[in-house]
Amino acid sequence: MCVIALFWRELCTCPKIDVSTLTQFESARPYTLGTDVDINGDGVGTDRAVVNGRQTALDEFRGTPFAQVDLRISRNFKLGEHMGLRPLRSSSTF
Repeated sequence: MCVIALFWRELCTCPKIDVSTLTQFESARPYTLGTDVDINGDGVGTDRAVVNGRQTALDEFRGTPFAQVDLRISRNFKLGEHMGLRPLRSSSTF
């Protein structure tokens, strides 16, 4: 692949454009359904909720899964011998 890239650079007079991605995938996070009502009578109003006549367990429910794909396109511009400028365009979750 490196040989092909070097060969392509010799044939192509267009500027070098870098394309990169960043991906992130997460499973659904657990959560506990709570209520402000003191259900068990201990004087603390942060009990777990009751669903269908049964008190829910710790981390019984799941949120939604998360997926994100970012695409980044950039190009180097030389500004003199020792300096450069690299503008970029980034797009998220497509």
